[in-house]
Amino acid sequence: MKFKKLLIESVIDDLDLSKLDKGILKFFNAIKDDKNYSTNQRRGAITQSWDMSDGEKIIKVAKHLNYYDYDHLIKVYKFYQRYKDILFVDLDIDSSMEGSEFNYDADKDIIRPILLTYYSDNYVNKRINIGRFEWEFSLMGVSIEEAIFEEFQSIELDSVSDNIPFTVAYVSFFPFKNNDMFGLDWIAQDDDLAQWNGKENHDVDYEEILASGYLKVTPLKDLKESSLKKFFDELIEKAKTNIIEKNIWILEEYMEWVESNEPPQ
Repeated sequence: MKFKKLLIESVIDDLDLSKLDKGILKFFNAIKDDKNYSTNQRRGAITQSWDMSDGEKIIKVAKHLNYYDYDHLIKVYKFYQRYKDILFVDLDIDSSMEGSEFNYDADKDIIRPILLTYYSDNYVNKRINIGRFEWEFSLMGVSIEEAIFEEFQSIELDSVSDNIPFTVAYVSFFPFKNNDMFGLDWIAQDDDLAQWNGKENHDVDYEEILASGYLKVTPLKDLKESSLKKFFDELIEKAKTNIIEKNIWILEEYMEWVESNEPPQ
């Protein structure tokens, strides 16, 4: 079909697209220059600004429209990206969105903020037990906006039980290309624990690494909420049972060592 002024709001209505798609396109166009802002908490003044990432724009549209079919939103966004700079030109446009489907590798920069946001909304600050210790999901103490800006791409599990040293397990939610598996590193944040680990744990090359390995997890095929929940739950469960629980003896034996070496009261 031929038309002029592609993606001008009054002209989008002439496209051979659904009413929903036209509304999504208009909103993408409306927020194309939106930014994130960092403010001084005391003064309320803006200290830094940066452009929203593609994934953040998709999340913003999802929240505005209360429509969380991320697979569909990515298709529409990629269609928008394809034609957004073509204005006041007569041309034939294929209104089909074929070829704009979700792709785990090619769309990594788009889906990373979506995965981070889902993780932040559904897991961060919640606690689970591994062994006899309590653990908490976190984002390294930063806001979701900062995490997206810094391109975080892993779950963070912090050991938070009383009277044990602080450790962190990082679980990537993107697979390694060479084996399609998801990496985990469990790291000591306490110097005394790291030194003890370097002497007693002969399975690691660096004293601060308590354990590491790869997890075989079914990769995402789409971004439906049910698929995201299934993916994160499986990733967390396998991180817990396949690596951390199998190496929890490190914390247990270290605590026994600390107790046995405490000076008498």
